Amino acid sequence: MSTIAFSTRRTIGLCVLIVVGVLALGAWWVLDTALYEDTAIGTGIALLTVCVLLALFNGKKKFPFLPTFSGAVWLQFHIYAGLFSGLLFLLHISFHWPRGVFETVLAMVFAIVFLSGIFGLVITRRLPRRLTRRGEQVLFERIPAHRRTIMERAEEVVENGVRDSGARAVADYYERELRGFFLGGRYFFAHLFQSNAPRHRIVSSMEAHKRYLGEGERTVMNELRDLVEQKDDLDFQHSCQTLLKLWLFVHIPMTFSLLVFAAVHTILVLTYRPFWS
Repeated sequence: MSTIAFSTRRTIGLCVLIVVGVLALGAWWVLDTALYEDTAIGTGIALLTVCVLLALFNGKKKFPFLPTFSGAVWLQFHIYAGLFSGLLFLLHISFHWPRGVFETVLAMVFAIVFLSGIFGLVITRRLPRRLTRRGEQVLFERIPAHRRTIMERAEEVVENGVRDSGARAVADYYERELRGFFLGGRYFFAHLFQSNAPRHRIVSSMEAHKRYLGEGERTVMNELRDLVEQKDDLDFQHSCQTLLKLWLFVHIPMTFSLLVFAAVHTILVLTYRPFWS
């Protein structure tokens, strides 16, 4: 997929979204100005249809062998139709937040689905580029094993240092300052905001401590510094990949909850005010 082709598709998609959005807004305004009573039913049916089509995107991902459009086409449709659903929602509620308990819950569920979709769109565009620029790319499931390997290597370096050069001061520093860092993931939010402050603090502390060490101990500390940087890069990978997975645990379940609430809402509305009357 070339950059030019992607830019062209994005421009076309945005233009289509704007045109369709303006037409929908104009049609709603005309009907509302004419005091047409069933604008909510029309926008509601359109919104429900769009939501069902958006939910089918998850089915496409689970069953890629189905004879439908490609995943790229589905993704583009999902993005722009999702944005359009936000306008349909505003038209459906006539730009006024609902007052009823059920309607309020339904509106909140839709807001969560819509906003989580926007959030997912942003992070899936930004985080993968960050991952390619820092550290070795590691499968999410393999990160704990890589952490154990780095920690084992750090303890081996310390043990060898104590045996070969009597680096007891380095061993004490490791137990006091570094062992907790190597035990598990650290600085989750700092990595998400691309802050190097924790890493800089650890490295600066190690460099300051080196001034009081002998030559052999400094060599051990340099090896530990390399491992600290590898571990920090791995934590960065873990933080970004975790966020890329977590947002789906909000977006997808809430999408299906939205469909259930919307179906009940539709049945109730058509029961008390059928559109054919």
